[in-house]
Amino acid sequence: MRLGTVFQGDTRTDMKIIDHKLMARNELIDRLRRTCLLGSAGEEPVLGLDGLEIYKQADIEMSILDPNVLCPTQTYVEIPIVNLIKSIRKQLLQHEIDIFNMDGGVWIRTDEYPDEWIPVVPPIIENSQADNGIDIISDGMHRSYAARMEGMPINVIRVKNLPPNVPYYAYPLPDGWKSVMQVHTKPDEKLTKTFRWPHGKHRWLYRVYNADDVLPGVQKKRGPSRCAWNDNRELPLIPNMSP
Repeated sequence: MRLGTVFQGDTRTDMKIIDHKLMARNELIDRLRRTCLLGSAGEEPVLGLDGLEIYKQADIEMSILDPNVLCPTQTYVEIPIVNLIKSIRKQLLQHEIDIFNMDGGVWIRTDEYPDEWIPVVPPIIENSQADNGIDIISDGMHRSYAARMEGMPINVIRVKNLPPNVPYYAYPLPDGWKSVMQVHTKPDEKLTKTFRWPHGKHRWLYRVYNADDVLPGVQKKRGPSRCAWNDNRELPLIPNMSP
């Protein structure tokens, strides 16, 4: 069971949480520091990006923000996923855990997959130097949207001082949330985002949050990642690949 799969609408919206355990802030941040770029996903290595631990030297903090100031990069939200997030929040509130206001995260087990622990964490936000310092939603757009619908602030994981030559793979929407539509099924990816690099190569910049030593199951599986950048060598010089 993968939360990324749950949040892609591939399971029941009446999912029941049967157990939970908290994830401390320090554990969450330590896990996120291991986040790698997807790179070429095991094919021919590309520009030295494979396995680059992009958050290793970044500043990572927890911040309570108005979701209206967060910048989405895709033009839709799936209403079944938003409803599922509201259901998860309602169930955890019975245990005095608010997923919109967590100082860390929580692992859950569900009735559908009782043997697997699934991480639920705040949205991951990147302060993008490539976009004049705005806060881009890297992971957790539906969680942010759900909080916005409720008129509530949301606690986020804010990542700052990232390497400027490996920006988020898609541009922020110029009109922010005004450009986001509600849908019931996922549209064609090519129609929902504007990629920084040509279609296909943009995936080299994917952040792999679902690795076993990061947050396994937090996002839809994007393929293998070789976390080979465990030293302090300098980042590769990356050419301008804007379309």
